[in-house]
Amino acid sequence: MDDEYIRLFLVSKLSWIKKHQKIFNGHERETAREYISGESHYIFGQRYLLRVIELHDTPKVAIRNKKYLELTVRPDATVQQKADILKKRYRAQLAQKVPNFIEKRSKIM
Repeated sequence: MDDEYIRLFLVSKLSWIKKHQKIFNGHERETAREYISGESHYIFGQRYLLRVIELHDTPKVAIRNKKYLELTVRPDATVQQKADILKKRYRAQLAQKVPNFIEKRSKIM
């Protein structure tokens, strides 16, 4: 499609876009994470309940029974340390999925 066609389409939908932006901006945002057992966390759109396990062991993250996200941390781990451990896991999972996603989409585009 040429740029002019796309521009005209967007202009014709401008009121709809602004209306939905206003609705979206009015929605409650996700609550602040405390990284405690029982919190809901999402990975690729699937909900998991967080289980925090405190052990004097190497920190790790595991998915159990397709329902639980187990976060093993040291007993003195701070909220920020717990967040960093999970973010590191999320990034690793994303790094595995992105190349296949790009490969599939690049063929379409």
